[in-house]
Amino acid sequence: RARVVHVTTTQVSFAAPARTPAGVTNLELANRGTKLHEMSITRLTDGKTLKDFDAVMNATDSFPSWAIASGGVADAAMHGGVNRVTETLVQGHYVIACFVPDSDKVPHAARGMLHELTVVPNEVSSATIAEPTSDVTLALSEFAFSPSPQFATGHHVIRGENQGAQPHTFDRHFDGLGA
Repeated sequence: RARVVHVTTTQVSFAAPARTPAGVTNLELANRGTKLHEMSITRLTDGKTLKDFDAVMNATDSFPSWAIASGGVADAAMHGGVNRVTETLVQGHYVIACFVPDSDKVPHAARGMLHELTVVPNEVSSATIAEPTSDVTLALSEFAFSPSPQFATGHHVIRGENQGAQPHTFDRHFDGLGA
């Protein structure tokens, strides 16, 4: 069974663990604030830290080459909304960030909505924790989502595969993806 990492948001902050073991992980984002939030996960390389990430993002408003977009949980609705995703986290240092902007177009991350997460070696064999079996694969690329097979009414376990050059996200609320 995959472990669960619980992350809670308020107005512009995260409450989350500082460490978690590597491997298949259920990420759960619970929104306790009055603003829409997301949980973007970025793996830092080259010995970079949250402070380095924040400095580059505030100075250039672009992703540094040593930061690898690693997934995350899309929009969690305000006042108690919860959204979940299953990902395989590899050992390393990560930043959890919310890039949802306020009405003034300033992303919450620029207001300090960042959290450092260290993924440590897993003491349990990762072979004992399998990813969930998906029934639909969703290929994401610039300006296109391509499900295979096509969605039918009902519950689905979707595997997202980014085939584009930029990071992409999806959630169950997009038109055409079913509910």
